[in-house]
Amino acid sequence: MAAIKVQSLEDIIEAYCCSLGYKDRKLQQVVKLISEQYANRINSQDVVASLDSIIIDKTGSYLNGDDLSEKQKMLMFRLFFLLNDGAEKWGVSLWEKRELPVDCIDAMKSFNFAVVPEFCISCMKPQNIESPNPLGILHKIKRLFYKG
Repeated sequence: MAAIKVQSLEDIIEAYCCSLGYKDRKLQQVVKLISEQYANRINSQDVVASLDSIIIDKTGSYLNGDDLSEKQKMLMFRLFFLLNDGAEKWGVSLWEKRELPVDCIDAMKSFNFAVVPEFCISCMKPQNIESPNPLGILHKIKRLFYKG
């Protein structure tokens, strides 16, 4: 198991942004932007939940699936963002306090990913397996010759 040493709030924000696909220069820009603009919304006890709520507030209405919980919407957004290489396409615009780019909104609205329904486990009684009787085949062949 890997061990990490957290030195500051920015380290947690950086790890969170890395999980969304941000790298190098864009990663540093995003961490700086989040630290400046959302310092009052980030709960130091649960930074990940705070960042998730910021994203859901900004993107939740664009994702298909009104009946989804916030956690499911966040997971759907992560999948959408990673599959579309959102960190490269839209960069820091996800975290800016202005409206998302139109192409990002259109891509989210057209992202069609269905959540599977709940599963149900049922018991099935074992069935007897009858082995074939090789003598029965010989009996059928014998009948063909006597009829013919």
